[in-house]
Amino acid sequence: MSITINVYESPLDSGLQSSLVALGLRNSFGLDVHALNLPGNYYAIAEKEGLVVAMRRFKRHVLKSRSGESIHALQACDTLTDVNARGLGLFSKLWGELKISVMADYTCTFNFPNDISYPIYIKDGFKTVNRIVTCLLRNPPKVLIETEEIYFDYV
Repeated sequence: MSITINVYESPLDSGLQSSLVALGLRNSFGLDVHALNLPGNYYAIAEKEGLVVAMRRFKRHVLKSRSGESIHALQACDTLTDVNARGLGLFSKLWGELKISVMADYTCTFNFPNDISYPIYIKDGFKTVNRIVTCLLRNPPKVLIETEEIYFDYV
């Protein structure tokens, strides 16, 4: 059984939204249903025999430095893999398809992984910038390693 992976831009059509909601319900995952209709997200989605078995959401950001320079970045957000499709490397395959599809338009991708996903992010080429926990900012800063410039979400 072959697994196909495609990247979609939100807002998603109603059929795909229904499939993602069903995936969340089957796996007791509180999917951010509101984000399915908002522009500014990419969804890397894996399907097996017409059934959605995994998805990763990436939110687009425009980050600005104090000097006014802008960069385009993606934040890895929700990730969901059906319990029956785990162990197939879909987390990395979804990220890989997104890189092929859209990463040429973005300076960086960032995330705030948990203890379970952290090793996979490192394996997939992510680097740890720092371990600062930001509690009061609506959106934590992004540090561009090469220039040591700090960027914030424009909002």
